[in-house]
Amino acid sequence: MTLRVTYTSNSLTDYVHLKRSNGRLTLELGDPLFGVVRKASNVYKLKKELGEVLAAIGMEGLVSHFTSAIAEYVNGLLSVPAFSETIGLGVAAYLLKKMHEAEMLMLGYIHQASIDELPSWKGLVDNARTNSDLQVS
Repeated sequence: MTLRVTYTSNSLTDYVHLKRSNGRLTLELGDPLFGVVRKASNVYKLKKELGEVLAAIGMEGLVSHFTSAIAEYVNGLLSVPAFSETIGLGVAAYLLKKMHEAEMLMLGYIHQASIDELPSWKGLVDNARTNSDLQVS
């Protein structure tokens, strides 16, 4: 890792600088960008660990299905398909955040219920239908 010490903080190259030396490229970053990039390896490890855990319970396709659904949703909002169905988890999270900020996203919750819970859920649905503020489908 190279270290460059600067004495100013008003130049963009004090924060991001691409250096070419001996046919090699080095991307030099100052804080806070350097800290963010360092965390990228932790995100990669977390994604790998998540994939391994999901594979252990037979759900290895969950992350790709999630990111594919987000890409499909965003492309449905845009006039042209801009995102492939193989976007990464970070891109999917970023798109969700931006859609939420633009008030273009409403989240739904999926509860994994057992058959024993069916009577109480039916009661909740019946009660919700009587409330004009709720939409039941």
